Amino acid sequence: MALQSIIDVVPDDSLHFIAVILPEAIIGTKEANEKAREAAYDLLIQMGKKMQRGGTVRNSMIDGMEDMQDTKATLDEYFVMVSAGLAGTSQHMISATITALSRMLYGFKGNSSKIAYLTIDDLSSAMLDDLLSTMELFLTSKSREIARSAIGFMKVALVSLPKEHMEGRLEKLIPNLMVWSHETKGHFRVKVKNLMERLIRRFGYDAVAKFTPEEDRKLLVNIRKSRERKKRGKAIKEEDGDEDGQKVSIKTENADLSERWANLPMKKFSTAVTATCQTLKLKRNPQRKARKVHESKRHSFVKDLKIQLTCWIKAHSRRSLRISRYCGMKS
Repeated sequence: MALQSIIDVVPDDSLHFIAVILPEAIIGTKEANEKAREAAYDLLIQMGKKMQRGGTVRNSMIDGMEDMQDTKATLDEYFVMVSAGLAGTSQHMISATITALSRMLYGFKGNSSKIAYLTIDDLSSAMLDDLLSTMELFLTSKSREIARSAIGFMKVALVSLPKEHMEGRLEKLIPNLMVWSHETKGHFRVKVKNLMERLIRRFGYDAVAKFTPEEDRKLLVNIRKSRERKKRGKAIKEEDGDEDGQKVSIKTENADLSERWANLPMKKFSTAVTATCQTLKLKRNPQRKARKVHESKRHSFVKDLKIQLTCWIKAHSRRSLRISRYCGMKS
């Protein structure tokens, strides 16, 4: 929090201070404490906004970089400064740098009208291409920690960048990604499957299957079947919801009919039964093609009709014998 307050008051000609504290912010993205990680993420975004507003990075004021010339502060320059951590000697540092780049890519995605999908001059296409190419290489790393962070970066890039910017990279991205689809540790299989589902939703099944190795096509088939199963389940739920609404309306109408039938004279009984059958018949859903559904509905209608007749008979107990003979029922 203290560093965030300091960044706001750093002069535009002294932005080398950002380069000095940047390694600490990058390492902070791998902290076990959630609040510490969130503070590191916020600091990275705040420093990026400071660099984006312009200024001068005085490299001569940084230890070990006295011979370098001063550079202009831009968002491109800031990404270059963070990317320097990819050359670290430890897996932890490389993984933290990839995580920091992922958070920066997502943080600057459409946060203002000036930055839309990071395709403007503030972050050049060349910088994005270099980042994506580098992450494709890290997907083939033998380190699980680095590969996990690289998969996370690709997930963020798929959400943040335009479709045309990612479509041309499927040929290299998918084979490198499928290398980890057989890894059972660290939830790699689940992560790869989730990313493949996103690729299919955005680019289509055929485009993804085109670059998927033959031995890994089973995963795509599984994803397609799962999507179709979800669609069928959703359609069934919608139909069940419509059917429940129809049942409620039928029960309500039958309750009203029972009250009317209790006071019906004998001469109008046959007419009331016919009208009720016509009403219940109209309540059937003509769009349901399944025969079993129609049969179950018909049985439920007949059952409801018998209940109504029984109520009417009980209400006219003095004439129950005559009504029973008329209806073909036994009292």
